[in-house]
Amino acid sequence: MTEKTPFILIVDDEPDFLEILSTKLTTAGFQVEKAQSGSEAIKKAKSHRPDLMLMDIKMPIMDGVETFLKIKEDPDIDGIPVLFLTNLG
Repeated sequence: MTEKTPFILIVDDEPDFLEILSTKLTTAGFQVEKAQSGSEAIKKAKSHRPDLMLMDIKMPIMDGVETFLKIKEDPDIDGIPVLFLTNLG
């Protein structure tokens, strides 16, 4: 029996950060998908069902907290763990 590679969805509006974190996680052996907005994150969470979401708090239009609350309202994806990442001082 082979182990499933953990699948992580990274959500951040900064393309450079997405690329750096994606590269590091992929190199570490994780399967990675990226989203640049809260609405894109919700769509990708529904279609890809990640094992974990790494999400920025400060994003335009729908911030990370609002995105998190919408995920928790949706019974199809409310069980996905979400870890907030931010560079707030």
